[in-house]
Order: sequence, then C-alpha cells, then structure tokens
Amino acid sequence: FLVARHDALAAQRSAEEEMARLHSLLRAAEADKEAVQVLLEMLTRTQAAQVEASERMARHMERAK
Repeated sequence: FLVARHDALAAQRSAEEEMARLHSLLRAAEADKEAVQVLLEMLTRTQAAQVEASERMARHMERAK
C-alpha cells in the first residue's frame, strides 16, 4: 500500500511540475504575442508615414512642373 501511495504521490508531483512548465510556456507565448503585436503596430505606423511622405513628395513634384 505504501509503495502504491508513494508512486501515486510521485505521479501527482510529476503532473504538477509538468503543468507548471506548461503555464510558464503559455506565459512566455503570451509575452511573445504581445511583443509581436507591438511590432506590427509600429510597422503599420511607419508604413503609413512613408505613404504620407511619398504622397507629399508627389504633390510637391506635380506643383514644381
């Protein structure tokens, strides 16, 4: 009985450790997802600024003709 109890406790401990590792991985993945979202937002703003600058340059060149 004690051996079976010991084995059950060891299995439970192992499962708890695995769950802790999975939670850690999920937290890291969430942080990565947030970082990617921030980078995408920055890229979108940069691209919008580039488009706006190109349009201004085109208008300026059109007026200079």
